[in-house]
Amino acid sequence: MAHVKWPTARPSPLQATALVAGASLLVRFLIAWRVETPILFPDEYIHTALARSIVDGTFPHVRGGSVNFLSYLAPALMAPWWLISNVEVAYRVEQFVNCLVFSAAAFPAFLLARRIGIAGYGATVVALLAVLVPDGVYTMNLIAEPYAYPAMLLATLIAVDAIARPSAWRQAAVIAASGVLVLLAGAQMVVFGAAYVPASFLARRGSVRGYLRDQALVLAAIVVGAVTAAAPRQSRPS
Repeated sequence: MAHVKWPTARPSPLQATALVAGASLLVRFLIAWRVETPILFPDEYIHTALARSIVDGTFPHVRGGSVNFLSYLAPALMAPWWLISNVEVAYRVEQFVNCLVFSAAAFPAFLLARRIGIAGYGATVVALLAVLVPDGVYTMNLIAEPYAYPAMLLATLIAVDAIARPSAWRQAAVIAASGVLVLLAGAQMVVFGAAYVPASFLARRGSVRGYLRDQALVLAAIVVGAVTAAAPRQSRPS
């Protein structure tokens, strides 16, 4: 009697990475569901208040006063869910979006692994490790970290491409990615640009003149940013 051979097709590495992202989303949302109220003050309060101020037209004021806050992009991304009239539902939707965005970090991690020569399911393992980092606990909180983490990995992927194959468009993408990181997670994200300079220089392995030519746009943007940050600010008359 002939043996019946059942199909044994395996998912591709990219499909396996999608499964990793889906499993991360499910597990993290189940954990987040146990958190019913904000627990990180004042961070969650400020992010939520700014997001709701965008919806009600009072941005960037909170409780009648302005907020000294640079990371306005995260509240802007949270704002649409506060159009939901039921606060509890809006809170749960935002938690779900946090888990979804964070779990999507598996894809830039997968592509980064492929860029440096890790093939097949090895890149999927890298994607798995990327969504297992301890900072994943912040997916239950209404703060910028769930957005900033995948954005940082994507920015790193963009930077790797710009270093490997310098071009004006890739440099512009690095500048844009740097700006997004600062608007998402604050001034500490300037470390991204600070790290890009030595990394791109060491990868050049050539003349300083050639490096300056290849990375002219990024270097100019860093200089402009540094001068702007160092410029004295005029105080408002009391």
